[in-house]
Amino acid sequence: MERLVLFFRQGQTDWNLKKMFQGQSNVPLNETGRKQAGRLADYLKTHKLEAIFTSDLDRAHETAKIVNQHHNVSIIKDERLREANLGELEGLILHEAEARFGKESIDKWKSNADDALDFSFPNGETKIQVLTRVKAFLDILFLKNQNYKSIAISTHGAVIHKLVFHLMGDSYYEYPVTNCSLFIFKERNGIYQFIEYKDFSSI
Repeated sequence: MERLVLFFRQGQTDWNLKKMFQGQSNVPLNETGRKQAGRLADYLKTHKLEAIFTSDLDRAHETAKIVNQHHNVSIIKDERLREANLGELEGLILHEAEARFGKESIDKWKSNADDALDFSFPNGETKIQVLTRVKAFLDILFLKNQNYKSIAISTHGAVIHKLVFHLMGDSYYEYPVTNCSLFIFKERNGIYQFIEYKDFSSI
């Protein structure tokens, strides 16, 4: 069966604004983030969503709740949709992170090159670990809920970076993963076809 799968990143937080690495630190949306989520919600109000799945971190869950104001469907939390665990990088501003771990390490984390997939910061996850848990979530989701025709997933920047690159390859680089950016795919038998991208970060 064919279905629509909508992935969106959570709205802005104060840590985003300060360019701090959040990872799994539970930072709430700020006012700009709520407005971004409102713009996303307005765009999606004509979509007939059947469920919204979300990371259990507050910023993603609140974004999901704002989107759901036009749908009133079930919101289901799942920790497999959490942001990447960045370990000792979390809470650092970019220049602090570069001073502590080196610019090469930061660049390696951001890279999608094969030789960077197993890289992690101390006490953090690798990119392959992030991708593996999110793919496992999707595979099990559609095995258990084969009748879904349209769902949304509220998650985080690194998760979307890794997942969308996996699904789209190099064409992914055309689409920045900003706060409340939206990626829509058509899924059939585990094959994903990219349909649409929107950016709702500007307020």
